[in-house]
Amino acid sequence: MFVSFENIGQVCATFHCDDGVAVGAPCSMSRTGTVGASDDEENFIGVVESIKNNYACVTVRGFVTLPYSGTTPGIGYCTLTGDGAGKIKVCVDGNSYLVAAVDTVNKTATILL
Repeated sequence: MFVSFENIGQVCATFHCDDGVAVGAPCSMSRTGTVGASDDEENFIGVVESIKNNYACVTVRGFVTLPYSGTTPGIGYCTLTGDGAGKIKVCVDGNSYLVAAVDTVNKTATILL
């Protein structure tokens, strides 16, 4: 049997976006109605799904799969932030997310925003 978390509970919102925002990467609020790339140790609000004409479609709720750097996230609730390079990382101070799956070969984690 195959387990999939894709699109479960997904909610997307449209924001203006700063330069440096990348599809598939975590993003953070940079100012009112605008997202920017997540800096190292910065809390992220979601994942950029698409960009068009300086607007970003951002998944702000639901399951997403993101690349991680550093320590492998544990299954269950884990404190995560951006790593400043388009990935997420385990940290001491940050938001807690439910980690439902970890792929150590591809270094990705499926989390619930």
